[in-house]
Amino acid sequence: MRGILFNNFLVLFIFLSLIAAFGITSTGINYLLFVGFLGFWLLFVLAGITLKMKFIWFDLVPAAFLVIWAYGAIVGVLLENKPIFIVSNFAGMVLYVVYFVLVLAKVKPEILVKTVFFAAIIHALYSYGNTLSVLYSGRTYLSSVRMYYSPGLSVIGPAIASSLMTLTLVRGLGRNTNIKAIGLLIFLFIPYAILSFSKGYFASIVMLIGLGCLVSIIASMRSLRIKTTGLVFVIFVLTSTILTLYNFGDELRFLYSVEEASNFIRDGQSSFIIREINFWGNGLGAVLESGFVRNDNQPYGFELSYLSILHKFGYFGFIIFIAYAFCVVIPLRTIFFKKVSYLSWLAIGGMLFLVPGYGNPLLFHPTIVILHCVVMYWIRWSILEKEAKKYV
Repeated sequence: MRGILFNNFLVLFIFLSLIAAFGITSTGINYLLFVGFLGFWLLFVLAGITLKMKFIWFDLVPAAFLVIWAYGAIVGVLLENKPIFIVSNFAGMVLYVVYFVLVLAKVKPEILVKTVFFAAIIHALYSYGNTLSVLYSGRTYLSSVRMYYSPGLSVIGPAIASSLMTLTLVRGLGRNTNIKAIGLLIFLFIPYAILSFSKGYFASIVMLIGLGCLVSIIASMRSLRIKTTGLVFVIFVLTSTILTLYNFGDELRFLYSVEEASNFIRDGQSSFIIREINFWGNGLGAVLESGFVRNDNQPYGFELSYLSILHKFGYFGFIIFIAYAFCVVIPLRTIFFKKVSYLSWLAIGGMLFLVPGYGNPLLFHPTIVILHCVVMYWIRWSILEKEAKKYV
């Protein structure tokens, strides 16, 4: 009974954490939720609840984030970086402990799928609500579009991936199911790729759609037949791509070029960071010796997250990149070389945050970290299912 109560509380904590992000800097609610969760967990431990965990090799992936965070904190202390900066810099990495709590609690992946889907719907509704508010106030869409940008939009990724999989690969579901999948895809696509007005989110959805087309074509070649909606989807995507490149090719090239204003700022920022990357790293909370800052209140932070990781953790930061690679390669391998895998598509959708994370400081936002923990739990579950089938 206590175990069921704890699992319900854990799922509630994850749900609230996934919907608590209303901006890149809005992290206070997430950390309050985490502190409350730790307190509740302590009560269960004191009450005698027993949770057992059997480690597998994949558990080293989330463990790597905690180890590297600890390394960065130690280096920061040794180099006498400001304590408040050390605590604040990449603070969300501490929440990777949630992955191990999920493993201990043995939460069913289907419950987490529903949790992420409901959180995705809420973020979409939040985006639509802000859009209506902007239009009602008389402001133009383009002048206020950044209101809709939030790390929480990444929570929509798994639901979009699931809709694409249903449309292009899963046969025999019936017309009504396909219509629902199309409706869900459109409903989520608009806030994710259009209302956010984000080059990163737009690029990630293009990659996901490209993956859907490629897998659909490969699957049809293997079975010598293709799902009708999958064929329509591929033709629609190819036609839209050709028309978009023909009519807006120059605009798209400019959007991702160094000449574009925000890209120009990031390009200049990169040179300052690269100069101060070293083998051991500068530790959490480190600022640039050149004096270059993007935010006076958080001088240690930069939009270029991957370079910032190398600046803080040195070459040990590549361990984080390898961990991310595992989380992408494992589900991709299943998608391309195995049968249709629901959890693998959800995992790929959940990892789309890596794309906008290149130019925005959202990789270790608490909501993103919780989403990543769920994704890694799905991957772990799929690995265990694969191992179990070997002995059947």
